Amino acid sequence: MSFGVPVLAIRKGGIIETVDEGQTGEFFNAATPEVIADCIRRFMEKEKEYSRQNIADSAKKFSKDKFIKNFRDYISKIISNS
Repeated sequence: MSFGVPVLAIRKGGIIETVDEGQTGEFFNAATPEVIADCIRRFMEKEKEYSRQNIADSAKKFSKDKFIKNFRDYISKIISNS
């Protein structure tokens, strides 16, 4: 995503929190050839609708710097509420 490329991923785990279906990628529900092929077909039908810039911008929400900032803010909040 950081390169502006849509993600095709199985709908499991943390990826479902980072990929916005139809905007930054597509999901499939089972790792079988037929289901993956359907995901690829769906992607190809709307490939031109994806915005590389939108995808790259979305990935920035999960950068190392953003994580560190959010973690520090969280710790500061906990300390100030103690």
